[in-house]
Amino acid sequence: MRQLRDTPPLLQKGLLLAGSLARRIDRVEDLQLPYALYQQAKEAIYMSSGSDTTTLLKAITITSCWSLRPPSVISLDGPWHWAGIAMRLALQLGLHHEKTYSGLRDSNSCRLVWWYLVNSDVLQAACWGRPCLIQSRCQDVQLPAHSDLDSLPLQTFNQVTRLLLILRQIIEPETSQLSDIVNALADWHRAVPLPLKLHSTDGSRNSYDKPGNEMFIIYFAIILLVLFQADRAENRQTPVSLISIAASSCIVRLYEEIHLHEDSPRLNSVHGFFLMLAAIPQIFHRTESAAKERLREHELDVICQVLQALHVKYGGSNMVLQKISKLRAESDALRESEPPPVNTGSYLESSTGAIDSSLLFPFPTHFSPNLGLLDDYENNSPRNGAMDLLAFESSLIDWSADDFFDTGDFPQSIDF
Repeated sequence: MRQLRDTPPLLQKGLLLAGSLARRIDRVEDLQLPYALYQQAKEAIYMSSGSDTTTLLKAITITSCWSLRPPSVISLDGPWHWAGIAMRLALQLGLHHEKTYSGLRDSNSCRLVWWYLVNSDVLQAACWGRPCLIQSRCQDVQLPAHSDLDSLPLQTFNQVTRLLLILRQIIEPETSQLSDIVNALADWHRAVPLPLKLHSTDGSRNSYDKPGNEMFIIYFAIILLVLFQADRAENRQTPVSLISIAASSCIVRLYEEIHLHEDSPRLNSVHGFFLMLAAIPQIFHRTESAAKERLREHELDVICQVLQALHVKYGGSNMVLQKISKLRAESDALRESEPPPVNTGSYLESSTGAIDSSLLFPFPTHFSPNLGLLDDYENNSPRNGAMDLLAFESSLIDWSADDFFDTGDFPQSIDF
């Protein structure tokens, strides 16, 4: 509390807002405090004299955690707006040039803010299919030095930043080929320090760490985006491959740990997108055994449970929860009315190419039940007697699409 009292008032508003959103919020009435704090933070930012630009930048960056409305609604009250303002202010301050930091009083925190904004920019571009505002060729800032990373959360932040530099290559597909992305992901995992990995050298699970789980959720989400991106760009159907099912199941396993540790309310708004990415392969996964079907339903239930913890305070999570419910109902109806499709395996191969799954999944098979499916993939078996590979429209992963729902169902403002 003393640390907060010593913080500049402008920054206090943003920190109090972020803290209020980390609570469990189950009803619209529970938004009363966060909404009031958001209004105070916004007013303080607009009324700031700008004399302390670094504090102003931090306050704007933190305020970008407010995301009440769904991404399909054009709004000046959300992460796209606030992060955009913060990026432009950072550019004005010259934080995109390494030489600037030698003259800054608090260069370490400014460097972290810059890379946080770069990370946010990449994630928002992936979520909404919009171009990155910060172009790689226009910045030359070094990542934080290892000597500055004196805690596991900071070390995790550094590894997430490196991971999101790979995601940028998917968003800007002209820069890399599929094999380049796969090799980059494999190299990234090899370079992750052992304490930050999911498993120790003997295959046992390392102690639970929420930032670490979130880091690997991003890792598996990138694998899904690698498989989806080409088909999305070509506006063609995407096959639910064995690799996508394995990646989806790993994501669910990590979310299940987060949920069991009651950390779901502390997730930020971008997790609505990750949860939708994980849900799509599960929804279109045709199983042929009762055990696999129970697993599929359980994993979709876990996704919905996490979304339930987020859907009131984040409009995007609310939208995804409705979208998943609608697609599950349609998929279940289709299963009852139509026989499973027959696949020859050529469709899968044309989409994923020659991917060495062992590079992407260097994890013990007991980590996730569906990791065993990768044995069939490596053996060139498109079907393992437990599933069919059903294609879906790649546009389903467009998080900002508003053609599925009436946006009037979402709160545009809060009145108390």
